[in-house]
Amino acid sequence: GNRTLFSKLLKDFYFDHCDDIKQLQQAFDSNQLKIANRIIHTIKGVAGNIGANRLQQESTTLEQSIKNQQDLSKNLASFTQVFNDLMSELEVFSHHQQNIQKPDNNLAADHLTTLLQKLYQSLNEGSADALDILVNIQNDFRIISADKATDLQQAIEDYEFEEAITILKQLSKKMGIMITD
Repeated sequence: GNRTLFSKLLKDFYFDHCDDIKQLQQAFDSNQLKIANRIIHTIKGVAGNIGANRLQQESTTLEQSIKNQQDLSKNLASFTQVFNDLMSELEVFSHHQQNIQKPDNNLAADHLTTLLQKLYQSLNEGSADALDILVNIQNDFRIISADKATDLQQAIEDYEFEEAITILKQLSKKMGIMITD
């Protein structure tokens, strides 16, 4: 019960926020402090939810530095270190959990194949339903390639369906699942 929920929260945090440091650095590099602050604030909240108290504290400190227009380098370095340490641990945990929970039956694989086929058809039809379908299989994609999963979601959100189909085919091929027209 609670252990399963907590494991899911940890995996979700890892998969949902693994690119946040890169996005945070881009925001700072382009002096978009509002975006940087939003990323930090989100991490702070989720860190609190999963009991990552040190990351939550580093987030608070970095937020205060931005608010008070202080030099960010020391606090950003400290935040980044704590964030990266946690993500390294969660990466090991997530992959370990994935190996434990790999389905031995073909039912899950058949279900995934069906969802991939539905997503493909939705993209071919230019349907906004594609995002709803993607939500159900996004973690499967993130295990294969977090960057490609993000690119796929962005392409769908931008209504770039041809690009989304290309990415979907690449991810499906990596998963060993062929999509048919």
